[in-house]
Amino acid sequence: MRTIVGVLRGGEGGDYDLSLKTGASVLEHLDKETYDARDIFISKEGEWHSRGVPMAPEKALMSVDVAFNALHGEPSRSGSVQRLLERLQVPYTHTGPSGSSRALNKVATREVVHKLGIKVPHGIVVSAGDPSRQGRAEADPGAAALKLFRSMPLPLIVKPSGHAKAVAADSYQSLESALEQSFAGAPEALVEEYIPGKLATVHMLEDFRGEPYYAMLPIETSGGRVISPGTFSREEKGALTDAARSVHKALEFMHLSAADFLVNRRGIYFVGANTHPILFAGSLVHHGLSAIGAKLGDLYGHLVQLARAPKPKVTRAY
Repeated sequence: MRTIVGVLRGGEGGDYDLSLKTGASVLEHLDKETYDARDIFISKEGEWHSRGVPMAPEKALMSVDVAFNALHGEPSRSGSVQRLLERLQVPYTHTGPSGSSRALNKVATREVVHKLGIKVPHGIVVSAGDPSRQGRAEADPGAAALKLFRSMPLPLIVKPSGHAKAVAADSYQSLESALEQSFAGAPEALVEEYIPGKLATVHMLEDFRGEPYYAMLPIETSGGRVISPGTFSREEKGALTDAARSVHKALEFMHLSAADFLVNRRGIYFVGANTHPILFAGSLVHHGLSAIGAKLGDLYGHLVQLARAPKPKVTRAY
């Protein structure tokens, strides 16, 4: 009897289209002899559909053996869909609610990674809620931009705490604008120094090829172009994979994750992590799989098997 896999895709937020593509790839490439993949679509308004019919989430998930979480934004980023799945006792792929919520908070993530001894760019937290806290600039965007402009060299990287993507600011005006946009959707933002170097992404896959934490080859990107497997030395590859493994464990990620680093003459700097990497053809994960002779279908099936396996007790690595 085939395993019934409910593929959750769509959802709320800016990653709606990416989630549709990831989910479509899973539906297409998941082995049809082993799995019965069923499309569970969530609209931008949060309405659930199974096989094209609107219905309550509980009903849509009623007959599935396991849920493949192909949601890149809400209701997955904050962990709400994972909590629903756990309440309904439906196994699911990818990271659980606590790890997802932690990854959403760029400030907390940075603090955890820094405690691991991994380098992070110099940064200041600009808080709209409590401007008096040590290490935080003024909450007013204009005042904060002026203080940052006077104390840190441009360009700067503004990272809203939440789902919004980082923005580069190379002038006072663009810095103030980035902070205004950040405060519109999040109570604080992390502003970091710009570090030139090679951008590297390392994907960590659990229980693969005999290793509890299998690191794919670091993928270098430049201007949106993939340089695979990257122009990294043996020492840099080793340091990158060790750092990605530590990040995955410390942030309580599960099954699959991606960690981003900048390789600079001063060392290797952590700049971000993702619990739900894009998985369709042409994605960084796809490039990483091709480099090790694996296919997307292999990954999808492996993630489903990880979801169905008993969950180990998590031990913090920091």
